[in-house]
Amino acid sequence: MSMADEKQLWAEDLPDGCPPNDALSVDGQSFFRLVESIPPLERDFWSQRKLYPLKRFNTSECIARACSLTTTLDACNRLKKLPVHSHKRVIQIRFTTDCGVGKRTGREPSHFSWWCRNGFNPIPCCNELL
Repeated sequence: MSMADEKQLWAEDLPDGCPPNDALSVDGQSFFRLVESIPPLERDFWSQRKLYPLKRFNTSECIARACSLTTTLDACNRLKKLPVHSHKRVIQIRFTTDCGVGKRTGREPSHFSWWCRNGFNPIPCCNELL
């Protein structure tokens, strides 16, 4: 597969070597995320880089171009307690086939970075949690 073909596999423009070689398929797995509205919008799954193209992040460009998820509901609820996230809603996303790859990243053991495959729509895979 050529480099151009590889880049077209992903929903966002990724740097070389991204996603990392040790990222694994998330097909069939469930994660949690805070979203702005129910039902979620496409924007709720954009990376920090896509949301803030000029911002400097204290992480690699590959991680900045991933969508952050949590592996536990408790971790997502802790994030919701922060003032910047207090208005958001908690969803569970149950991934289906060919949705992309992910990897545990960051300091928190429950933080997970997901690189969405081009053409995958996560919204039908979401359920609101109260």
